[in-house]
Amino acid sequence: MLSKFSAIFAYGYSALLLLLSLIKIGPVIPKLGSDFDDKLYHATAYMIMGFVWGVYLLYQSNKNYILLSFLIGALFGIIIEVLQVTLTSYRSFDFFDIIANILGLCLGLILVSILKNSIINLN
Repeated sequence: MLSKFSAIFAYGYSALLLLLSLIKIGPVIPKLGSDFDDKLYHATAYMIMGFVWGVYLLYQSNKNYILLSFLIGALFGIIIEVLQVTLTSYRSFDFFDIIANILGLCLGLILVSILKNSIINLN
């Protein structure tokens, strides 16, 4: 049962992230008071993505769940950056967004690994 929910979370979160990455959000996002608020938001969004995909693929008994989750998230982030510059006039490509995405993915996957090995048995 939890396996089914992990699929819904992984695919649903990815669709939501795609949507939020391509629409015009404007001043709705709160300012954190740093010069790199945007990068913190990217890292957080992709940390969640790494976590939900890591859990989903772990439930699928995929031995390479960490690598596969990382590749899915990294490619997803790169594709979104390209889509932002080609499909919208209000978004731009930012290499540092990709770096923030990858750092967030790594944090999410580390969290999955810690949970798998020390707190709960997800298999």
